[in-house]
Amino acid sequence: MTRILHFADLHLDASFATSGMTARISGLRRQQLRDALKRILNLAVEQDVDAVTIAGDLYEQDRVTLDTGNFIKRELERIAPKPVLIAPGNHDPWVPHSLYRQLEWPANVFIFTEEQLYPYELGDVTIWGAGHNSPALRDNLVSSARLPPEGVHLLLLHASDTTRVPPGKTTHCPLTPADIGRAGFAAGLLGHYHRATSPLEGQILYYPGSPEPLGFDEEGAHHVLLLEVEGDRLASELIEVNRMRYVTLELDVSGADTSETIRDEILRQRDERGLGNAFVRIRFVGTLHPDVELDTELVLSELREHFEFLDPRDETRPSYDISSIQEEPTAKGLFVRKMVERMQQAEGDRKQVLESALTLGLQAFEGRELRPR
Repeated sequence: MTRILHFADLHLDASFATSGMTARISGLRRQQLRDALKRILNLAVEQDVDAVTIAGDLYEQDRVTLDTGNFIKRELERIAPKPVLIAPGNHDPWVPHSLYRQLEWPANVFIFTEEQLYPYELGDVTIWGAGHNSPALRDNLVSSARLPPEGVHLLLLHASDTTRVPPGKTTHCPLTPADIGRAGFAAGLLGHYHRATSPLEGQILYYPGSPEPLGFDEEGAHHVLLLEVEGDRLASELIEVNRMRYVTLELDVSGADTSETIRDEILRQRDERGLGNAFVRIRFVGTLHPDVELDTELVLSELREHFEFLDPRDETRPSYDISSIQEEPTAKGLFVRKMVERMQQAEGDRKQVLESALTLGLQAFEGRELRPR
């Protein structure tokens, strides 16, 4: 039997700059990604696997430091003589200034450096891999491959299954399950998609997903894949490894009578759902009474110490009776009539801007402090 621990898309030295995190929190997240690599390699030792495979995006080439490179080198060497096979992806390509080329890697590390498939013999299993030589590999490297009929062949590649591309995901190194089968592979150990595929019977393409979530679009459990090959039988298991969680909390504030009521509910949800060590985005929704002041900056300053990271978003609607106000023979009524007319003619983002302007205008008529969203 051959046992392989497979992962991908760790993205060491990721920026997190667009997430709204402070430099301190971003640094903490990068350290958590390093800790994840340690846990994965510890798991490889505990499970006594025959090899570890990495299907690309181990690190972020544009941001990676030599300190991180030396950390990776030390950790991979720690599990020697277990081989570690790496197929570079679009974020860690084999390019002239690549970290892969700057360091002298230990003897147990094998990096696929060509944009064509070639083999690595692992006992009774042959692993065929290729590496990205640029950040944008658009060629199908599998469709023309034909493997020897003898033995068990596995594919290691950072690639896109074009039969199920996630929304907004760029396609790199496209392939299909049919390509894998025609070429003679028993399975593909892939990277690029950050959500794991279920280890179903007859599965031929395995995405372990990212070991740690990298944003609020990656909520839920994150895994590595344990693959066992015995003869022509393959058995796979997803093993949860993430320590950090991203959670979006939708909080309907329609019944709130004070801002304290809202803050008390946030803390109640934190305790009930165990969110103290999670990165939490709170979406305030519903109809907010005009007398209730919801200041997201104040919420953040008062409650940030209760969460690892807190991102409050005000998406509420004020409970103004627009139909009644626009019938008033007043300046406020005239303002509402004009704004409603414009909103009816607007579309998309423009309509949302006008809705916010209407709310701010009504608050101004009441002499309230304006807080643009």
